[in-house]
Amino acid sequence: MMNRIIVVLFTLLYLQTALAREVCYGDLECFDNSASCHSLRFPPDSPAAVNTQFFLYTRSNQAQNDYHLLDRTDDEKLRSSLFDGQLKTKFIIHGYTDTIFSDYFQAIKDSLLNKEDMNVIMVDWNDGAVGGYNYLCRQNTRVVGREIAMLARALNRVHGAVYGDMHLIGHSLGAHTAGYAGAFQAGFGRITGNH
Repeated sequence: MMNRIIVVLFTLLYLQTALAREVCYGDLECFDNSASCHSLRFPPDSPAAVNTQFFLYTRSNQAQNDYHLLDRTDDEKLRSSLFDGQLKTKFIIHGYTDTIFSDYFQAIKDSLLNKEDMNVIMVDWNDGAVGGYNYLCRQNTRVVGREIAMLARALNRVHGAVYGDMHLIGHSLGAHTAGYAGAFQAGFGRITGNH
């Protein structure tokens, strides 16, 4: 009997989630599931659940644990960071089940900073990119993409950073994330994705 109740409850929860037409998350606006690529009808998790974090590295703070954590909603924190609006900016976005603290992404960051003086923002959304359910992680790329776009807007407003000097680099689902950022905020200089 208890097993049947649990099955019914999970079925109802699934149907409520699966049939959700739209969810809204404050300044990130609303997400619907009308596109064919969202055919399973799962809405993305909330920004709090995805827990996107932006780690700023420059030549002055290149070591892995010497980052500045950027907050797209806190202009004062952005002003006091090492971000330089006169330099190019690279956003590095990991994919499914990954993290920006892996050797692979740290090597990319180091190569970029060794080549040129720039801002490198490592986008970590590991909480939204893990789990056995890849379909939900795919939906979460939309939330992260919009958060990247909103950070870019804040950097433009606070530091005068130019969208054309911003390059989004995504790996795997991070490539999709970069595409969603570009769809929400036009004008990025370059978007690169790899698998």
